[in-house]
Amino acid sequence: MGNSRNLIIVSLILTFGIGGAVFELGGFTMAGIGLAALLGMVLNLVLPKARE
Repeated sequence: MGNSRNLIIVSLILTFGIGGAVFELGGFTMAGIGLAALLGMVLNLVLPKARE
């Protein structure tokens, strides 16, 4: 868990989940735990992984 990539992902998930962020696109709205989970999945795919 000391990996900076993991710390960034976890901190953003907690911030969006607890902070009450809302994403609206037309008639579609996403907020809370759903938005935080989606953000975590996207960040996990986008952020570069550590080299071995």
